[in-house]
Amino acid sequence: TQLDDKSDEDRVIVAGKVLRRQRPLGKMVFMTLEDEFGMIPLAIPPQTWANYRDELRMPIIAAQGTISRKNDTMNIMVHQAWPLTPTYTPRADVRDISHNFR
Repeated sequence: TQLDDKSDEDRVIVAGKVLRRQRPLGKMVFMTLEDEFGMIPLAIPPQTWANYRDELRMPIIAAQGTISRKNDTMNIMVHQAWPLTPTYTPRADVRDISHNFR
């Protein structure tokens, strides 16, 4: 919900569970995160994907980037990413159920 108040080119850090990864034309990777407030669209340039591939493949991640607003859509252009791992408890079973490209 805080992203609604951000302007184009504002720097942000977001975190959430990965719902899907897509690479429609084989270059830019698009991901969708989910947090307790909704969906967070990410756009990952090829060089960022190459640098943070392992981190971006984790089931729960945090990402730093800039807001990109074009044609009534909003994405976060990711510059850096890192995995988030929950503290272990018997109920902290976080499965990777993301829908990934092949």
